[in-house]
Amino acid sequence: QAAGIDVFGAIAHWTAETFNFEIENSSEENGNNQPPVAASANVDYPNLTDALLAYGIKGQVIPTWWPEEFELAELKVSSQKEITTIHSLYQNGTRSFAITIRLYASSESAAASTYEKDIKDVVQYEKGGITHYIMSNIDDTRVSWINNLLVCSIAGDITEQEAKEMIDSIYEG
Repeated sequence: QAAGIDVFGAIAHWTAETFNFEIENSSEENGNNQPPVAASANVDYPNLTDALLAYGIKGQVIPTWWPEEFELAELKVSSQKEITTIHSLYQNGTRSFAITIRLYASSESAAASTYEKDIKDVVQYEKGGITHYIMSNIDDTRVSWINNLLVCSIAGDITEQEAKEMIDSIYEG
């Protein structure tokens, strides 16, 4: 088991099979998010940036670069009482990856996030003052990080180098 690391009030730890974030409870509220839409609402957004802006999420959160052959195939937004999940799927033939942003209303509502991984080491990649955790699960690469009350991930059929380039693009410009 790896030692816990405190990132924005979150503890990251992992074993040979799982990786987790646990957000510590505090009275901090996410003042940037708008009230989530009703879970039954059917709201379409043309791209991930517009979906994030609809919830008041601005700044350095999502990649501006990914391998050029990938195109947006699906974008879903779902809301529950204390969490909004924005999930985008990008595809190129048989290859795909997803970007998922989970927005919590407060750290008290934030649940632990657990991801499956394989036995390979977790790579800690620092960019923009945030530690990004790169891991693998069989043939997929996953990147997970926390930015305030956003739990973010990129996962799919990308290489570790592509993952690092995607991370770098979040903080450029």
